[in-house]
Amino acid sequence: MPLKTITKICVFVIVSAVGVWGCTSCSGNWPFDRDAIISASSDQDFSDPRIPGTIEDNRIKESSGLASSMCSEGVLWTHNDSGGGPLIFAVGTDAKVLGRWKVERAASIDWEDIASAKRNDGKCELFIGDIGDNELTRSYISVYKVDEPKAVPDENGSGSGVYASEIRLLYPDGPHNAETLLIHPKTRDIYILTKTRDGPAGIYRIRRNEWEPEIGKTAVRLTKIGDLSLPAFPVGFLTGGDIASNGQRVVICDYFNAYEYTLPKQAKAFDEVWKVTPKIIDVGTREQGEAVAYSPGTDSILLTSESKSGNSPLIEVRRK
Repeated sequence: MPLKTITKICVFVIVSAVGVWGCTSCSGNWPFDRDAIISASSDQDFSDPRIPGTIEDNRIKESSGLASSMCSEGVLWTHNDSGGGPLIFAVGTDAKVLGRWKVERAASIDWEDIASAKRNDGKCELFIGDIGDNELTRSYISVYKVDEPKAVPDENGSGSGVYASEIRLLYPDGPHNAETLLIHPKTRDIYILTKTRDGPAGIYRIRRNEWEPEIGKTAVRLTKIGDLSLPAFPVGFLTGGDIASNGQRVVICDYFNAYEYTLPKQAKAFDEVWKVTPKIIDVGTREQGEAVAYSPGTDSILLTSESKSGNSPLIEVRRK
């Protein structure tokens, strides 16, 4: 297991233990017992988690992001965490790897999440979030945009290279570590949700009309639009997320659970979704979960999890 992964787990366990031991005033805000968290979400909106397959491919060491294709039924896209190289992988909903593609003209400092969107012309794009910054030293972060390749690899199990356009982004208040990249499927606005162990996560947004003219040019500034606290501890330890294809739901995950935010019917703007109380979704046992995505029809939520064996189980919870 990479040192970075070990460090993440140790920090999470230590901080959680300290919080449980010393933060008695917090106990009314979130339950600390995992079984209590699961039972609190017993609204029966989702089925019990199941594992339709395991990603058994030594090229995928740490599935850090996950996105469902909007153009190819039954195809998921994933990538490795830092150190994995600028590569994306197509995976079936049975967890079988369909191929690998190198992302040309892209660096891979710390890839953390991936999202998909369909353009008005019907073609699909993938957005890859090079947004990790554990040491808080990056002057800007990058989101790479590529045309989604067809998941038809050659005889070597790989496809030809895909070419990236870089969107450089700046935080308005200094560097942050982040693992959650969201693309609104209708507007193609970009959202970055930070990851923190000592408070709520920050919600940052940039409109499409702000980032699109600056592709491959200068870095553009994100706008902070709010904070987000999970009903968990730590409250800002976000590791992945996705916006449903209808633009009405958001799913966020931490290492253990998933949390779904549903836009109120009377809402006048998408960003009202951040004000609602999420439902806690039991996704089963995950050793370290960093990736979550909706199926294209939002009928189910899909997640990956690291495992000591190096293989990642694909987890599915279906909406009832």
